[in-house]
Amino acid sequence: MKRVLIIAAWALGGLVVVLGAAAAYVLSLLSPGNVRAEVEKAVEAATGRDLSIKGEVAVSLWPVFGVSATEVTLANVAGGTAPAFLDAREIKVGVAIAPLLDRRIEVHELIFERPKLALEVNAAGQPNWVFAPPAAAPGPRPSGPAPAPPALSVHTVRIDGGTISYANAQTGQTYLIDALSADSALAGWDKPLTVNAAGVYSAEDVRLTATVDRPGVVFDGGGTGLSFVMDSAPLTSSFKGEATLATGALKGAAEASGPSLRRLASWVGSPLGEGASTLQAFSVKGALEHSGQSAAFSNAEVALDAVRGRGDVTFETAAGRKPLITGRLELFGLDLNPYLMVAQPAGGAGAVEIAAIDVDVAGWNEAGLDFSGLKALNANVELTISGPLKVQAMQVDSLKADVTAVDGVLTASLSQMQLYGGLGAGRFALNARDMPMTIAHELAVERVRADSFLEALIGFNQLSAPASVRFALASSGGTQKALLENLRGEGSFQFAEGVLRGVDFGGVSRTIGNLIDGKLIGPNAQTPFRGFSAGFKIQQGIAATRDFTLEGQGMRLTALGTIDIGKQTMSLRLSPATVFSSGPDGRTSTGAPLPFVIKGPWTKPEFSIDLLGGARSQVERNVCGVLGQVPGARQRPC
Repeated sequence: MKRVLIIAAWALGGLVVVLGAAAAYVLSLLSPGNVRAEVEKAVEAATGRDLSIKGEVAVSLWPVFGVSATEVTLANVAGGTAPAFLDAREIKVGVAIAPLLDRRIEVHELIFERPKLALEVNAAGQPNWVFAPPAAAPGPRPSGPAPAPPALSVHTVRIDGGTISYANAQTGQTYLIDALSADSALAGWDKPLTVNAAGVYSAEDVRLTATVDRPGVVFDGGGTGLSFVMDSAPLTSSFKGEATLATGALKGAAEASGPSLRRLASWVGSPLGEGASTLQAFSVKGALEHSGQSAAFSNAEVALDAVRGRGDVTFETAAGRKPLITGRLELFGLDLNPYLMVAQPAGGAGAVEIAAIDVDVAGWNEAGLDFSGLKALNANVELTISGPLKVQAMQVDSLKADVTAVDGVLTASLSQMQLYGGLGAGRFALNARDMPMTIAHELAVERVRADSFLEALIGFNQLSAPASVRFALASSGGTQKALLENLRGEGSFQFAEGVLRGVDFGGVSRTIGNLIDGKLIGPNAQTPFRGFSAGFKIQQGIAATRDFTLEGQGMRLTALGTIDIGKQTMSLRLSPATVFSSGPDGRTSTGAPLPFVIKGPWTKPEFSIDLLGGARSQVERNVCGVLGQVPGARQRPC
């Protein structure tokens, strides 16, 4: 929208030159009776457009030598959609007499009353605000250089009650600025033209100060220095650099800021959806190069809410398409939690944060997930986060990612990820184009601190050991509950030497009754181990494992079973056994296992002894149901 004001300033500057020169020239040569025809002829010769004066034409000799005309229209370009480029209720031009003798045109005042200015760009990208004199008639041309235009200066230019419209057939953009008032002064063809303007756009007051170093480019479409400051409640911006009038191209230093990105997006007709605390204060500062439908920021400093960053970013717009953001961006930290929102339940207001996964809390959030903001624009960005990245309770120290967003489908390839003392890589995909939305997440991390990692991931901090975790998961749904109930995929984990707190499996391997009585479970109980690993598969929110193994000091624990993530229940059979000896070939001598079963809600499970193996067959069927295989009679299940 600010570009519309700049173009309008150029166009009006051109009209100042054309109308001031034409009127002064005519007044210096003609009697009042011929003013109408000669003004129309002079403007047409300078612009290549028809000027029509339907109202009265008056010539004044005192106190100001000048002319006024009512109901004035300047034709649009051929094929233009607006009926006229300029339509003014009245135009007044007053000139000084003495400078005319020296071929100097000194305009005391040029006033436009209620002008309507229609700015257009056609489907071929050609603007209608570049004036071109009509082609010369065929025949011999006069020899020698063309006569220089007379010197021109305008003391006062004023616009009262104007309207500016803008329509771009390439991008589909349309704007309307009304209640426009402006004033300026022109010292000469190659002297700076400064315009001060104010108007109303989409119910917001807008103020603009612009300086065009060489207003004469209105005739030749060349380049000129340009600076401007635009101020409004949703947006404050400035530019200083070079501009090409014919194409609207800009190159220079630019800044923009505002109190709310959501408010700005709604103001320009691209709302980002509801949200009370996010996508608010923003700013961007850098070297701008704008051409056609593309605007590129180099060495830019960006800020949004509490996020700060820098990089090289390009914004592209096209007719019927969403804005496209490409480039590279480094963020100095990113807290995603304020942006992870769900719709408020009926009767509530606004939105609430998505609840984190916590094994100690019963039930999942059933409020609808809202990722509508993802559909507002497309992106292809190389992203580096050099500060902490926070996602719910999880924190990643740093990472690199290639992020792509197309029509509500987000994909991110993650590399060089540092978290909880370890390294990782992965891939994440979110398809919010249609409902129910789908997600896919792959992750591989090595040597992370298990207690910190698992506490952040699922609220479990009873394992203290370096860990390696791999998984590839996918799901679909419109709520957190649905996503967890539909979860599918597989993975594995391995823990190096460490401690499992809260239970003493070494004591279980000797006296199972102590576990049932609760004597081996408690805040001070622990199981040191040399290795701890398991593989798992998930179908419809149910995770199954058959190779759970924990090697402790003087004991070994194996297990199989299922965990229903959606319903938050478990059915596991564990078989701890005492290890009497371990040979150099890795074989061990163990005592008889003392199997037991953990079953029920995971927030309050029940324990029972299974010495006779009665529960094993049911647990095996549960496992095989997830793994999609049939258990064998005398072999390992499935």
